[in-house]
Parts: sequence; structure tokens; C-alpha cells
Amino acid sequence: MPQLRQDPTTKEWVIIASERSRRPHDFIKNKSVVEKPTYKEDCPFCQGNEHLTPHESLAYHKGGLADHEGWWVRVIPNKFPALSPEGSLLREDKGFFRLMDGVGIHEVLIESPLHNQLLPLMKDKQVEEILLAYRERYLAVREDARIKLIIIFKNHGEAAGTSLDHAHSQLVGTAVVPSTIRKKLEEATRYYDDHGRCVYCDLIQEELNFGKRIVMDTGFPGNCVCHGRSSLGCYTVLHADIFIDLFSTECLKVFLKGFFVLHFRIKYFLEYLLMPGLVEIHQ
Repeated sequence: MPQLRQDPTTKEWVIIASERSRRPHDFIKNKSVVEKPTYKEDCPFCQGNEHLTPHESLAYHKGGLADHEGWWVRVIPNKFPALSPEGSLLREDKGFFRLMDGVGIHEVLIESPLHNQLLPLMKDKQVEEILLAYRERYLAVREDARIKLIIIFKNHGEAAGTSLDHAHSQLVGTAVVPSTIRKKLEEATRYYDDHGRCVYCDLIQEELNFGKRIVMDTGFPGNCVCHGRSSLGCYTVLHADIFIDLFSTECLKVFLKGFFVLHFRIKYFLEYLLMPGLVEIHQ
């Protein structure tokens, strides 16, 4: 029988209807395996094609000039950004509607100079370098007082919305905080006021006690939560201090590779709210 389950972090209800997985599927596609080359002449993310991208924000490389070959992780502004670093934060009312400039940061992190590399198949050292680049750009963008929310996410494959096959992640910093994120913070604050504990810590502990929905636990448990909004959706929670201070630890590298193998399409991989009180709630 279908169930309604409440998300303790938002108080929203989720419909769980496992029987719907047995409904007919008339549009199943048979996918063929295509061997990818190490280099594509028209791919802007491939090493040797640096001239096809904007000037890099960050690159780990063996000396040499910026925007040239020799790098193994590279961060660039998105050539087709959703947000722009230029503009005003002033909000303007036009009749019934409120508008403001789309101020923010939108960057692409190229995870490998090779076109055919996938994150779960990379060496641990390469994964560590990707994580270090996440942290370095996160800390840099956080210094911009206009930015209130930073999201690091990864789409894998056409079905997840990616437009280029070359392995990459994205970082978006926005000047506003969506109501969905605000609601999570408000509910976490309410829970802390009522119980003196972090709702996410309690949620993790309950899942660990239950045991059946834990996918991987290397110190950062990944699990399919009781109130999951999508089939096989996997979640993890990292404290803000862990993200900043311990982002290159061995257990997180192992978790990232394993999580990617199991989930294989990561949307909103990491999500951090830069507002007063978050770290206190999570400690």
C-alpha cells in the first residue's frame, strides 16, 4: 500500500508508491556503448583546446603559462553562465513583480585533461586534486560578500542535463537564497531549539540504527533516506567545518568515488548555505 512519509528536515510530505515501478514502459531505450577518444578537436575541455574557453580561474599544472597545456585540473568561468559577476543587488518593483540583476558566479571545473576519463575510474590522487579545487574555489567565492549560497554539483550523461561529455563539475554562487534552502535552515533551527540537537545528525543516526538504507559508510554515511523524493536517490550530509578543513581526507575520497559509482548521476552534489548559525547548528 502507498505511504506518505514526512521529511523531518522540511516537514514536507512525500508519496512512496513502490507499485508504480511495475507500470509499463513503452519508451525504454537501448543504449549502445561508444568508445570515447582521449582527445576531441572540438571539445573545449580537452587539453590543447584552452583557447576555446574563457581565462582560467584556477589550474593545477606543472609550471608554464596560464591557459596552456600541462594542467590536470582546471577551473574556468562558464562560457554560457546562468549568472554574471557584474550587476546590482538592488531589487526593483515593476507593478506586481519584483526583479533584480542576475548577479552571481558560475564556474566549470574540468576534472581531467583527457576526454574519456570518468571520476570512479580515476586514481585517488586525481580525485583528491578535484576535491582540493572544489575547496579552493569555494573559499575564494565565499569571500565575495554578495554571495549568499554556493552550490557545487555534477551532472553525468545526457539524461542528467549535461551538454558536454568531458568529465566536469560546476560551481554556482547566488546572491539570493531559494525558499527551499531557507526552509531547511529554519526547520533545522526549530529542531535545535526544541531538542538541543542537529536534525541532520539525528537523521543520520536513525538511518545507521535502521541499517537497511545505508549504501556506504566511510565516516560520511551515504544512504537512501526514508522520505526520498526519487527512486534510488542517495544523500549524504557534511558539516561545514568538515568541508573546509578535511576535504582531502582519505575517507572522503573513497566516499566520493564509491558514491559516484553507485549513484552515477549527481545533481546538487554538495550544498552549503552561507548564513549565520549554520555551523553552530551542525556542531
